[in-house]
Amino acid sequence: MPNKLSCLTCLPPHDIENSIKVGELLTLVLYDQNFQPVLPAGGNGKCVVVVRVEDGYLCKIESVFSDHFKRFVRPHGKLLPGSVVLLGSLSHLAAKGLAIYAKALVGSMSTLKWWDRELVSCRLSPSPWVAWAGRM
Repeated sequence: MPNKLSCLTCLPPHDIENSIKVGELLTLVLYDQNFQPVLPAGGNGKCVVVVRVEDGYLCKIESVFSDHFKRFVRPHGKLLPGSVVLLGSLSHLAAKGLAIYAKALVGSMSTLKWWDRELVSCRLSPSPWVAWAGRM
């Protein structure tokens, strides 16, 4: 992941860190390589930030969030209350099975909540097209 967080889907491209600093709500998708790389941008900085981690288990995805967003979460940061993080990993689910994945997902979501109690974190189920594509 690059050091500078930039949105490349909005026209014109904008700096994600600057959007956070000026107090805009953030919608962030933390997933492995099985999530689509880009979601259509609504423009004017109201985009969904997609961070994909190659073969990322939840603990690795969690550390990527920590490395790049820790300075923006409480008590030091400025993520606007109500910012949303969607979290998941099809790689982890496929490798470890549902029971172990579910336990790890609860742990990762608890960690996100520990970093910032006003951050809304939600599990993100694998998209249907990934399940369908795997049958081909």
